Amino acid sequence: MVDFKELIELFVIRCIPSIKGENEIPNINFIFDNNGMRLFDYVKKKPFKKEGYWTPSITDEDLKPLKPENNRNSSSKTIIIKDPVLFFELLVDIVNEQIKLFKEYDHHCNERSVTISLLVRIWLRMDENDFVDVVSFLKKELLFYKDRTLDKYKEETYITSFESIRSFAEVSVNESWDETTRSMNFRLEENDNTHTISRVLYDIKEENGEKICYIYGVQNNLFNITNKKIERKLYKLNKGIDNPKVNLEFDAVSHNGKEFWINKKYVVQENNQNQGVGSKPKKKAKGFNRVLEDQFRFHYDTVIIKKCPYVIKPDSLIHISTKVHGTSGISAYVKCLLLIPKRDRILAWIWQNIINRC
Repeated sequence: MVDFKELIELFVIRCIPSIKGENEIPNINFIFDNNGMRLFDYVKKKPFKKEGYWTPSITDEDLKPLKPENNRNSSSKTIIIKDPVLFFELLVDIVNEQIKLFKEYDHHCNERSVTISLLVRIWLRMDENDFVDVVSFLKKELLFYKDRTLDKYKEETYITSFESIRSFAEVSVNESWDETTRSMNFRLEENDNTHTISRVLYDIKEENGEKICYIYGVQNNLFNITNKKIERKLYKLNKGIDNPKVNLEFDAVSHNGKEFWINKKYVVQENNQNQGVGSKPKKKAKGFNRVLEDQFRFHYDTVIIKKCPYVIKPDSLIHISTKVHGTSGISAYVKCLLLIPKRDRILAWIWQNIINRC
């Protein structure tokens, strides 16, 4: 495990130069007060030593980038460390929890390499609020690392079935450059066929007596396995979408026991012309009708009265109106079905079964 002074040395000697020198890592100003500089001076004078290892010690040159006059890049994010001892104690705890987690998952690691990587990359997980209160951010990360709620799935585990498709889940521990401490990976199986779907990057911690799961991302696996047979069956998850009820419209009026339509839906006539000899009928593209039915009706196909005057009877109900423009149209807010991506429905279905087991 990593020692307190060892981590401070790695922070000064390896972390700061990497953050200041690499293009892939956003530059960050770490502002330490006099207490922080005294802590660095103490570790410089009494360096960390480990039997059988050569560990470089802090020098005055290493401390120059941390001095306030050299650490005020106005275009960079700034972290102000008010309590340097607590700051480094939390980092030590986080690093040691990650090392412990790697060992539990049989993830080969070099402890000093893990420490350097985390000290350089953990800041990529911060948002605007975290830069204001870095201690709260580190405490949150520590709780994420310590939580073991779903670690029972570190071995691939059967979750549930859909028709003849069996689903399996497996948790993996993430590297320090990932958004979260862990990922949930999914695999579908039918007979000897296998199909992988996206992994979920998540973290869990307890808040007010309840476990809260944060999902930071859904990513494709680096090595996807696609099976068309399983994929076709998954489209059946589209079924069961409940359409909201639509209010009845004022489409007709009654008069003397007869019903008169005010609006009627215009029906497009199919073109049934004969195909050429030997030609195959063209297939229609299969689409998804997003507009819920029966919300509005298209313009009634008006009868030209002068061509058939017999449609008007002495007892007919007549409505006279004036057309002020030559174009007919409908403008309305309409309810539509939300077409949820297939990937999200599958993940939600499996994830719900996992949560139900907790």
